[in-house]
Amino acid sequence: MKQFLKDNLAIVAAIALPLILVIGFVLSTSVISKIVADPQYDFLITTNFYGGANEAFYFDVVQNRLKISYAYPIGIKGGGYQNSNISRLWRVRSPAMTVEEISLVPPARGKDDEDGKRVPIDIQGVSDLHVVSTQPAPDGYVFQESYDYYGGNLMREIFSGSGGRNRHTCAVIKDGRAVPVKNLGGDSYNYYNTHFIGWIVKNQ
Repeated sequence: MKQFLKDNLAIVAAIALPLILVIGFVLSTSVISKIVADPQYDFLITTNFYGGANEAFYFDVVQNRLKISYAYPIGIKGGGYQNSNISRLWRVRSPAMTVEEISLVPPARGKDDEDGKRVPIDIQGVSDLHVVSTQPAPDGYVFQESYDYYGGNLMREIFSGSGGRNRHTCAVIKDGRAVPVKNLGGDSYNYYNTHFIGWIVKNQ
């Protein structure tokens, strides 16, 4: 056996090293997950959010309450509207990190409502949430809208294939542990134009 190992050292190394890397990766991931507790707080985010005068809906946290407002369309020369972009509002459920969309419905416009007038929007079960917009969350997690889940991690790149490389996602991070946001189908949720609103510390 010793002679065989000497004669075939390169082959043995080629087989053994990947196995050692896999074992090390699994153990390190398991240890971090056990040492760092799961995130405890749900939070609110918007996607397809550009900000500024392009938005139809606005989101502000005032005295720990989410205030949603809608700006009536502002017409522009040549047709169309200045503030035609409608973002999407999501509640991220911890610790599963799945997302639940909160429907945003533009209100009816009265005859006396001028272009650009902002009106408050009350959404049952959302407007009464106790929200904290500062980082980190009470449990120590920090939301990061563009987390490179694969970059710099050889094992993730190997096992995700070429499709997973250089893919960014939203995540909450604490003490070296990153928990990516997932959609209801279980896949990583794209971070594109994501805006963090706040942590839900109480449901009312």
